[in-house]
Amino acid sequence: MFVLGELNREQIDKIKSNIKELGFFGSLPVFKKEDKIYLIAGHHRLQALKEVYGKDFEVKVEVEDYNEDQVFRGMVIENLTQRGRDFDETSENIQAVEDYLKEHSEVLTKVRGDSPRSSQFSHLKSIPLNEITANDVAEWIDKNTGKVLEKDVVINYMNINHNLDQSIKKQVEKKHDKNKEEREEGVNFTQAIILSGIKDHKEQKELAKVLNDTREQRVREQGKLITQYKQAPEEVKEQIKKSTGQKFFNCRTS
Repeated sequence: MFVLGELNREQIDKIKSNIKELGFFGSLPVFKKEDKIYLIAGHHRLQALKEVYGKDFEVKVEVEDYNEDQVFRGMVIENLTQRGRDFDETSENIQAVEDYLKEHSEVLTKVRGDSPRSSQFSHLKSIPLNEITANDVAEWIDKNTGKVLEKDVVINYMNINHNLDQSIKKQVEKKHDKNKEEREEGVNFTQAIILSGIKDHKEQKELAKVLNDTREQRVREQGKLITQYKQAPEEVKEQIKKSTGQKFFNCRTS
């Protein structure tokens, strides 16, 4: 559980450049559990040091008196704040937190007890411990401040993780900051959110093709149409799924 996501090559190269010019200052924070040592943060710095000085290079470490929960949270926060908002990485980290809370009911119970919502919403106590909510994940990460990851973002990612067909999920653009020329054929993040609201995976794939084929990129309009689509009679749904390009927006669902 102490390894999450892949390292960012660009970030490693920047650190290497600084190390070559200025050397390495400071130490790396570690956590000891039984006879094993785990790095808490600084994975990019460690990899950069290995590449500059070799694997036998010795560096000072600071053994921190953290518990397992604090270490895991530190790693998740580092991943979400220092590696850029990569779709796959964010998705994997949110899923890892959800799995962690399912396996550690004592942590989840404390999260719900400490929640600002607990005194206002008694139903929080009635939610089974094997049902992890977006509020649980968001508050475990940064106690409902939203500075690391807003709860709405957590909700969107959890819906995608739980509901979106895996073949579509693989097509979602990795970065959200690409310009029009850099975008690959596939589904963007907002379209993935829209499609995750469709229960049937076959339907999702048919609608993903329609969204891909259309030249109209106004996702608000696409979202409105999908909302109407879910309320439409079956014959209109079939018309939409068979449409391509601008015809997608010419279909009437009401």
